[in-house]
Amino acid sequence: MDTQNNQSKDPRNGRLIVLSAVFVLLLLILVIRLGSIQLSGKAEYNESIDTQSIRAIRIPAIRGQILSSDDVLIADSIPSYNIVFHLPEMRKYGTRDKNIDYIIDIASSIEKKIEKKTNLSREEIIEQMNLFPAIPITVFSELNSKELAIAAEISPPIQGMEIVSVPKRFYPDGNTACHILGYVGNDDPGEAPDKDKYSYYIPDIKGKSGLEKLLDQNIELGSFYKGLRGSPGSNLVRVNVKGYVHDDLGMTELPLNGNSVKLTINWKAQQAAAEVLNGSKGAIVILNAKNGAVIAMASSPVYNSNIFTNGISKNEWRALLEDKNKPLLNRALLGEFMPGSIIKPLVALAVLKNNIDKNETVFCDGAVKIGNSKIRCWAWNYGGHGAENLVNAIRDSCNVYFVTMGIKLGLDNLIEMYRHAGVGRKTGIELSERSGIIPSRELKLKLEKTSWTNFDTGLISMGQGMISITPIQAAVYAAAIANGGKVWKPYLVDSIFNSKGKLIFEKESQLVDTLPVTQSQIDIVKEGMHNVVYDPNGSGKRAKNNYIELYGKTGTAQVGPPDHRTKCTWFIGFGYLDDKAYSLCIFVEGGLAGGMTNAPMAKALFEKWFGSDSTTYENSTGEELSNGEEFVPAD
Repeated sequence: MDTQNNQSKDPRNGRLIVLSAVFVLLLLILVIRLGSIQLSGKAEYNESIDTQSIRAIRIPAIRGQILSSDDVLIADSIPSYNIVFHLPEMRKYGTRDKNIDYIIDIASSIEKKIEKKTNLSREEIIEQMNLFPAIPITVFSELNSKELAIAAEISPPIQGMEIVSVPKRFYPDGNTACHILGYVGNDDPGEAPDKDKYSYYIPDIKGKSGLEKLLDQNIELGSFYKGLRGSPGSNLVRVNVKGYVHDDLGMTELPLNGNSVKLTINWKAQQAAAEVLNGSKGAIVILNAKNGAVIAMASSPVYNSNIFTNGISKNEWRALLEDKNKPLLNRALLGEFMPGSIIKPLVALAVLKNNIDKNETVFCDGAVKIGNSKIRCWAWNYGGHGAENLVNAIRDSCNVYFVTMGIKLGLDNLIEMYRHAGVGRKTGIELSERSGIIPSRELKLKLEKTSWTNFDTGLISMGQGMISITPIQAAVYAAAIANGGKVWKPYLVDSIFNSKGKLIFEKESQLVDTLPVTQSQIDIVKEGMHNVVYDPNGSGKRAKNNYIELYGKTGTAQVGPPDHRTKCTWFIGFGYLDDKAYSLCIFVEGGLAGGMTNAPMAKALFEKWFGSDSTTYENSTGEELSNGEEFVPAD
């Protein structure tokens, strides 16, 4: 009894009861607090989880159109039908390898049914699963109508298979104007400035060459304008922990389609130029002589811009690069060639500017002696032209007259006229171009370590020696003679329209120089150029046609070493039709002579442009050279 009373009075028992009560109370407080946190933070945690599982997919805009001045659609984005697999919807088995086997089997089955090969590989599927699980993988591209019909029949039973329409760049005329338009390819997401904005990046179509490249994004035409590419949209999806989509949340930003561009190119003229050049290595340029607008610009050989749309193979690309005829080269802008006798109208203008009488004659006996050397005229086999004044010398393309007058004028007076005409200076056209070579004492000393001589002056007076031009430059100075001396900056872009069809830019022509001569002096040179085409003895008589009255000048320049010389042949000219004025340049590598090769091409060009599409021409090679302005090497 006493023992029990002593135990009940033990103070340690009271401490135990108190401690137990405290522990119970603390546990109760902890439980209440955890419940409170869970309830109060539920919305916040849910939002965090949702944020982590929401992904933005970049949606490209549709690329803008390119049209000719006569409203022909020459570059467009058209629907291309592809078969894609949504990989999350095709999971049938527990392991990844078994799922991949199943996907490959389905692709093989479709391949047999539509009779179209797929390049889908195991590696591609794994890469898609790892990097882009929310984006469908393309299995077959560009289905034709038969393939599309079969695919539509078999698609419903196959879970995860879908036929989709995607925009594809398309050039209806393929080869025509390829050097103007250029080509496109897919943009590289790794180099994209907005790559960090999206979880899944579907790239734009990107301009890689020509106007497609120049007009791709921001266009600088005095001010900046949005280009063909447009602005992307954004689509949100919710994905699970493996990255597979289980909810499409819709578009948060709609894509804004690219602007469309209208060119100065007249499509019928462009087609005519391409047809006339077919089979040659050369270039044709036609300008509006009143403002510099490019009416046609063709280079040959050509390539098909459509082959780049889905990605060109390494072998195809290598073949283009290694082709000895250089189909990728835009000869109209990037080809630098000796002008030969098409430089003579500028020499004639320099003669008149320096107050040499147009009736002053030079006797041509077939050659002109310069020191211990001589330069022959093309007519040396016939005893020369006899007494030649300026107008007849243009008609006959007499080397002796122009060499003699060039030396009399001197290098500086010749160079002054050449510079004003644009020789040795880029024209300023929107695409890449070269400047050519304008002769100078300094250049010869630098390249050849010798001083300038009268012989050098004689050569450049007939378009040989240390001088080269591009076909676009020749068309520009031909236009200046046609319009009274105004040297216009040539241009290709006429206007820009936004995606709603509203005009947002219209080009204004730009004057860059003026020939330092009077209209009466220009008229004298024009008389000689008219005789080139319409006089029975004119070197360009084969350019005469029934549609436009032409003023012309032929040219033939010999290039290369003496034992392996080839010819560059030319025809430049201009003509008037109603209230319009056109200048043109026709250049051919390896022609016979300007009068034989290029003048007939000028005739065919205008007959195809203004007349029947079935017009043909014969490149004269069988008859003896006459008035062929052939340069004979100096003795």
